[in-house]
Amino acid sequence: MRNVIARGILVAAVSLVMPMAALPASASGYPSPVPLAVTHGGSLSGLARSFTPSAGTCYDQHQGSGSTGIPSQNFQPRLNKFDSRGADDFTLQAKCTVTKVLVDGLYGLGHATLRSMHVTFYRDNHGTPGEVVSDQKRAPFKESRSDVTFFITPPQPVALKPGHYWVSVKANMNSSPRWGWFWLRNKRVKGLPSQWRNHADGFGTGCTTYTETTTCFGAGDGDFSFALES
Repeated sequence: MRNVIARGILVAAVSLVMPMAALPASASGYPSPVPLAVTHGGSLSGLARSFTPSAGTCYDQHQGSGSTGIPSQNFQPRLNKFDSRGADDFTLQAKCTVTKVLVDGLYGLGHATLRSMHVTFYRDNHGTPGEVVSDQKRAPFKESRSDVTFFITPPQPVALKPGHYWVSVKANMNSSPRWGWFWLRNKRVKGLPSQWRNHADGFGTGCTTYTETTTCFGAGDGDFSFALES
């Protein structure tokens, strides 16, 4: 099966969209270049539905996942310039103590060793992530059988009052010999469009502060797939 997209190639049923920046191949086999986005080569309709909203679901935009993911990852020190993170907004109508964050994501080349997840909650600041409410750098997680949905458990539950917030999730994972972890985006926008940043601009997008993902990556899916449970 072959699936070519804008400057992309199919690898193990995942199309890799090449970035503006590249890394040299190393003796350890680190791939070059680091991809800026991945697209699943098949349908995710049966994969990204391992979560069913319940009475404990505070917020849900988990359903409707597209097939494209973008990097949201804390790399090893020698690749710090590629450290990046996505964020998306949500509005609570009632108070919620978040005990679990669910996100849909993909590995770039098959399964990889993901150590933990870094989960941050922000207050909204005029349409962008603002004051940090909770920042938990090493949250444990479990994967669904499909390796698409990640169930993250913040070590400290996050008590939120009704209001407008943002959540950011990034994987703590060394990229070699695989190409990283990518947060899946939704085909429809709920609330405000998602945002993304790469502080050191290793990917060459110019998005060194939180910027709408469609500005960083061009037209396409504008939200991230996630849900919050109490």
